[in-house]
Amino acid sequence: MYSFRFRSETFGGFAEVTGIAKLDDGGLELQFQARDAVFGVLKSEIKSRRVSLGQLLQVSYHAGPFWLLPRVELHLHDLLGAEELPGGAEGTVKLGVKWSDRAAAKRATEWLQRLLHEQRFQSLQTEIEQLSRSHPKPVAAWQATALTGASSPPPPPPRLESE
Repeated sequence: MYSFRFRSETFGGFAEVTGIAKLDDGGLELQFQARDAVFGVLKSEIKSRRVSLGQLLQVSYHAGPFWLLPRVELHLHDLLGAEELPGGAEGTVKLGVKWSDRAAAKRATEWLQRLLHEQRFQSLQTEIEQLSRSHPKPVAAWQATALTGASSPPPPPPRLESE
């Protein structure tokens, strides 16, 4: 579907990771290779990691200062998933995007956001259906006002016998 090239720094800037992010209906696949940033001669083997839609919490595209340093940020549900990915720390993966691939990265991010929203909508729909099957009783009027937040006038105070 969509793909874009990315770069990221690891090991405190002593290594640079370059790779390709590929998007499909199931999530995002990152293929990457690390090399030392000092001499550029030591390279790792090419690795591939998959990030499913269920692991993603949020995806965002940032143009950077003066639109010169575009990046894609992936926010994951767990820390372990982020640690396996290049540029991942504290549940967030920051992928620097090459200048020539910024339009493709933005389209891929928008598509991924759409897939995430559709998945969340479907899960909410199934949850509503399950709840409605398990609690088929009609809602009483006082419960409906409590749920909607609408306030009804308070009942009149009780009459005293001296009145």
